[in-house]
Formats: sequence, C-alpha cells, structure tokens
Amino acid sequence: MSSASGGSGTAVVNRLKPFGFRILGYDPGQPPGHEKAVGYERSDRLDKLLAQSDVVTLHCPATEETRGIMGADGLARLKPGALVVNTARGELLDDLDALEASLRSGHLAAAAIDTLAQEPPGDHSLLTAWRKREGWLAGRLVITPHNAFYSDHAAVEMRSNAAQTVRILLDEGRLRNKVAA
Repeated sequence: MSSASGGSGTAVVNRLKPFGFRILGYDPGQPPGHEKAVGYERSDRLDKLLAQSDVVTLHCPATEETRGIMGADGLARLKPGALVVNTARGELLDDLDALEASLRSGHLAAAAIDTLAQEPPGDHSLLTAWRKREGWLAGRLVITPHNAFYSDHAAVEMRSNAAQTVRILLDEGRLRNKVAA
C-alpha cells in the first residue's frame, strides 16, 4: 500500500494501520521523522515506491511537479497488477489514453478516480466503455464526481464549521481560514 503523507495521506495511513498493511509513502515535502510519527515507511524515490506497491493512492496538489504523475510513464512504472486510487486532483492522472491502455493490457488491475482532469468529461473511449459497462472493464474502474467526502455527517460538520467561523468573526472580529487574494 502506498500513500503520500500530507493531511489526506496521513488520514489514509491512520485508517489502514489497523489492517496490518505495509504502508509506503513518498512526500519530499515532509520533514525527516514524519514517517515515524505517522507510521509508514518513507520511500526516497517515487519510481521505487510505484514498483513495489499493490495499491497506490494519490493525495497531493496539482503542481508543476505532480501534474501527470500517473500519465503513461507513471502507469508503466507501476508494479504489474497494481490498483490506483486518485482522490486528489484530476491533473495527476490526466492521460485517459494511457489509463485505458494500461487497463486493457492488464498491467493496471483497476483504478478508482474521484476526479478527472476535465470536468465535465469530454468524449473518450475509456469513459464510453465505463458508461456502457463493457465486459473488459467490469469491476475495474470506479469514477465518482469528486464528492467522495460527502456524507450526512460531513454535511452537518460543514454547516457547523461555517456557523463557528461567523461566530468568531462577530464575537472576536477575526476571520479564521482567511484565504489571501
């Protein structure tokens, strides 16, 4: 099992640890020792991590360094039979041609994608096969509209956090979670 180790990656690590997975992580932005505090093995090279992992989960922003990280080259570096889960940004896995080729060849066993590089998606043979539930793809591709976070609990928490932010602003005159323009 592989995971980057930022906030979302850390949450995944914490959920997987009780199941006894060997968890590898690659995140050059985390300080030394983070892996010990969180509980994963740090990989010093992404290609090494990809070659060892049965499941790769992506939890990073779309930056110059990460865009296309799971394009044709990244998919080819995966251990044969691996699974890829992208709940981060569509631009990380932005080559649907490469994804389709990897799934068709069997090099990639399955993919779960919570976001696409282009939303709403345009026409593509992989998406058509998924929509038509073609046999070669059955049970091997999950696509959701970047709303996997949503649950009844999350909806209540979002409303509660918004109300708390307004209360702090009115009571204390400060705005938490301010985003710089």
